[in-house]
Amino acid sequence: ALCSRQHETQCACARAMGEERLVPKYSLNLFGGFDLRDEQGAAVTLRSKKGRCLLAYLALAPGQHKPRDELAALLWGDRGNTQARRSLSQELYRLRGLFPEDIQDGFVLEAESVALEAGLFDVDVANFEHGMDAGDPEAATLHTGELLAGQEANQEGFDEWLRGERERLRERAIAGLHEIMRAHLEAAPENAANAANSVLALDAASEAAHRALMQLHANAGRRDLALRQYDKCREVLARELGIEPDGTTQALYEKVKSDAPATQPDTDKVRHDDTLPLPSKPSLAVLPFENMS
Repeated sequence: ALCSRQHETQCACARAMGEERLVPKYSLNLFGGFDLRDEQGAAVTLRSKKGRCLLAYLALAPGQHKPRDELAALLWGDRGNTQARRSLSQELYRLRGLFPEDIQDGFVLEAESVALEAGLFDVDVANFEHGMDAGDPEAATLHTGELLAGQEANQEGFDEWLRGERERLRERAIAGLHEIMRAHLEAAPENAANAANSVLALDAASEAAHRALMQLHANAGRRDLALRQYDKCREVLARELGIEPDGTTQALYEKVKSDAPATQPDTDKVRHDDTLPLPSKPSLAVLPFENMS
């Protein structure tokens, strides 16, 4: 179901750009790890971590010729230039061998550069970027995890590039999710709540997301959950940033707190002269439960 929703979003992103992009035979999902699949959906296993890193790096820059020296330094920077280039050539040879001939032809291997032809793989990161570039905030939902999670190459060059890309993509996703959150706050509260929770998964200290959830709970008559969300916000800000919630968040908190229903009479305290006689046999009253979770 998740793959189906992602595919629908990818197609929507393509339509937003005014084109219907053809889906290549192989899909490459890099959010949350590394997942390569053929046209039947069967997983293609790459045992070499550096092979996975190399394929991902090239697939994220389709049609761009990358100098061999650059690739060798990124992934084999702890070796001499000659040995690093030899390791690169061996890895490229193994990578090409995993695919049928028509895909192999898309590996453009020149004496001093390497490239993958555009359209060779359907890459989730590319679909995310295309949709965001086209102004479609729904594309932010394609960001389903950290870029190449768990796929660090233990090479300074590649891992530094990876950290930068992770942060860049994370910030783009947060921006798109904020747009979804604001757009659906009144008309589609469930969508707004999903977007707010997704923001908090990426940035637990986002006061805008905490406020959105507070407002949604308050609108639904769940004042208790709204106040609890404020407590979560305050705890996260204190722990991660050493600050208090800003004025806007505190004002919403005070408003929610002041909107408490009028105090009901305490029925447990009955005047002496209104005391009822005990019944002839025990009785049991069952009151409605309140779901506090």
